[in-house]
Amino acid sequence: MMEVQASLHDNRWPVKIHPLRAPGNYVITGRGTEMWIAVRPSGGIGGGSHLIAVINFNRCGCLDADKWSAADVQQYIGIENPVDAATLAAALDVILGRKQENGVAGTTWKKPYGRYKWQ
Repeated sequence: MMEVQASLHDNRWPVKIHPLRAPGNYVITGRGTEMWIAVRPSGGIGGGSHLIAVINFNRCGCLDADKWSAADVQQYIGIENPVDAATLAAALDVILGRKQENGVAGTTWKKPYGRYKWQ
């Protein structure tokens, strides 16, 4: 089991990642949500390097392994709840090996031009 911190606005919460027996399959829990995910190379389809399927949410999409945010998770995978998107983005940081800043996944909000936007 692995654990990482996710953040949204000024809130932080732990995200637990449980690898399953099959390679690339995980159970992710955090802030009242459990997601069963499968991560596979996309093979060039979908415009991203990895295909991410959230099995119990009936959602899937492709993400580039070099950069993504919780907003990308919302847009490309179809996770509508921002807390769930931040939870999944934090877990994917660990699963796909992206470095975290200050021990928190790259899912923080910044406020440019008077509107909130994912960074």
